[in-house]
Amino acid sequence: MKRQIRSSVFETNSSSVHSLTIAPNGRKRNRIHIDNEGYLAAHFGSFGCSGKFFSQSEKLSYLVTSLWYAVGCPEYLDDLYRSYAWEHLEDAVKEYVPECKGVRIRDYHYRDDDYEAAPYIDHQSVPDSEWDMIVDMYDKDAVIDFIWNDNVGLKCARD
Repeated sequence: MKRQIRSSVFETNSSSVHSLTIAPNGRKRNRIHIDNEGYLAAHFGSFGCSGKFFSQSEKLSYLVTSLWYAVGCPEYLDDLYRSYAWEHLEDAVKEYVPECKGVRIRDYHYRDDDYEAAPYIDHQSVPDSEWDMIVDMYDKDAVIDFIWNDNVGLKCARD
């Protein structure tokens, strides 16, 4: 790596671009349960302002919880399953785990008064749409790497 230091020169990083690339050699075969119907079993999670999440099931949980918010917190899971972003999630999953039919949320029953069981992401990290998520849902490699690459983790923190 070449290092260059310029003295007495005003610089700004306003035009800089930073990219994160992740090598696919950290991908590990599926460790998420495929249920009797042939779907990856996902669960809504609770992601506050602290915590580290590295397991495949935790990262899948974060994605489905984010998608639930991104498509407007639908009361019925079928409305979530019909969303364009969910279709892309399932396409990526089926490409990487061809023996499964897709992803389904398990053990979720919506009730307005049951805040403890509701999906949760800290208010400052809630995506406004699928375009606002930390993972590009329309990039199969991004979805696959986020879930199945052991070198990728999620850290929730606050300043």
